[in-house]
Amino acid sequence: MEATQLLRKDHDAVRELFQAFELAHGRDDTASMADLATTVCLELDVHAELEEQIFYPAVRDQGGDEVADTIAEAFEEHHVAKVLIGEIRGLAPSDEAFAAKVTVLRENVEHHADEEETELFPQVREMFEKVALLGLGRRMEERRLHLREQAGLELDLTAGDTLPEPVADDLETLTKADLYEKAKEQEIEGRSSMTKQELVDAIRHH
Repeated sequence: MEATQLLRKDHDAVRELFQAFELAHGRDDTASMADLATTVCLELDVHAELEEQIFYPAVRDQGGDEVADTIAEAFEEHHVAKVLIGEIRGLAPSDEAFAAKVTVLRENVEHHADEEETELFPQVREMFEKVALLGLGRRMEERRLHLREQAGLELDLTAGDTLPEPVADDLETLTKADLYEKAKEQEIEGRSSMTKQELVDAIRHH
């Protein structure tokens, strides 16, 4: 799955959770409101880490000044969401501020998602070859699975929560910066002085 497709699926899943929360709020079903808010916050934790640790750095490296302001704004929007998430986690669903804060979080997240889908993602698809987007998406899927397991989120086998099949020569599609990060994760010695192809070979045979 391409990186932008994976992120869009996450956006849609969170939109559905917010809709379910609104319905539960209308029924004054505080138990469902609590469960849904907890799930929303965990899903957003995972989504934000995927974007901040993998997607945004890759896009910034590829796009340079052209996308720098957009990425900086995205990080700030994440910060606002994280503050709200922290406040929501500190409230009981019976608190009158609870539903209001979830509503503000929803507005923030949906604005952020809409901007990415209409402005950033089209730019990304122009900047990256399809095979590179698939490679980036595969890295994100692997991290996503690990993060969701850590968070105790139920795995949805229809939504990319299984490790993807390796793409032939997947490493060849990565930038040298991405390869260096992989080599760093694997603690490959001498990585700083390696060429791109040497990094590919070292990672592949590690």
